Amino acid sequence: MVVVTDNFDKEHIKRLNEYCHSHNMGFIYGAALGLYTTCFVDFGVNHKILDSEGTPIKTVLISRITKEKEA
Repeated sequence: MVVVTDNFDKEHIKRLNEYCHSHNMGFIYGAALGLYTTCFVDFGVNHKILDSEGTPIKTVLISRITKEKEA
């Protein structure tokens, strides 16, 4: 497994992931980019997810944060 937390350029990250993928190695990339963060996980085609509830995966964009009690 390779875990990357430094902010490399996109092409370098893609090459690292392709290498890991072709050698059946897990790959995790996480970066804090100011107000934004990103996380990418690739455990390959043989990785099995055993989610008993079947919760669908979704991407979420936070557009506003408030300090109100009932936000």
